[in-house]
Amino acid sequence: MATTRKIRGEIVFPADAAAGVAPRVQVEVRDVSEQDQASVVLATKVLRDVPVGANARVPFELMSPSVANARSLSIRVQVDMHADRSYAAGDFLSTAANPVAASGDALDVLAHVTKI
Repeated sequence: MATTRKIRGEIVFPADAAAGVAPRVQVEVRDVSEQDQASVVLATKVLRDVPVGANARVPFELMSPSVANARSLSIRVQVDMHADRSYAAGDFLSTAANPVAASGDALDVLAHVTKI
């Protein structure tokens, strides 16, 4: 039986992010171990009505299962500025790897996002 652990961190916005409120922000812990297959979502947290802006840092926390140490995990973030869950100009996405340890609490994760 897998044990759960705490993943805590901040979503980091770029310097050119305009001030506003994101109706929906989705943070996921994904198993990205398999290069030739889609990643597997292990945990999800949805934040609502989140203030955003230049160099803003938005805290998040979620519980995720521990996995074998040979697995590679990453945080994926979608900041939906239009509340429609699709990708659109003005939204923000994590476009680089945001690695997370396979087991144990991770309490200082930084997830940088980029405007699309």
